[in-house]
Amino acid sequence: MINEFQQISLKATRVWRVHALILYTVITPLLLGVGWVLTTSIPLMYMIGIIILILFVVEFYFLSIFKQRNFKYRVNNELIEIRSGRFFYKSRSIPIQKIAYIKQKEGLIIRKYGLVNLELGTVVDSIEIPCLTKEMANVLQDQVHQKQD
Repeated sequence: MINEFQQISLKATRVWRVHALILYTVITPLLLGVGWVLTTSIPLMYMIGIIILILFVVEFYFLSIFKQRNFKYRVNNELIEIRSGRFFYKSRSIPIQKIAYIKQKEGLIIRKYGLVNLELGTVVDSIEIPCLTKEMANVLQDQVHQKQD
């Protein structure tokens, strides 16, 4: 049983950095191409490129770390609580008795780092705890199943 808030794996920052790198590698040529077709202005193209570069650096270095540090979860006898947010914090809780399913999801990048996303669903809604180690996800899954019985 986890009574205090836990943080997700430190490897989450690496996963989100790889995601940002892939995203900006795809989006940058598209935006520059659209900008060139619409304006054919070289100073505007430099401005778009600089803005994209600044956004990439901020997301790559700062937001990935900030997101990992500010995502916390806790499992107690009755609830699963999640607190997250970068600038505006939100807190969500799901009663353990209302959980209808638990799924472990992993993609190519997250699998490389030995992590999984744990999705907890009720009949109405679902929440996801990202970037947990497989062992921790299995422990949480077992705890929820035990408390439901």
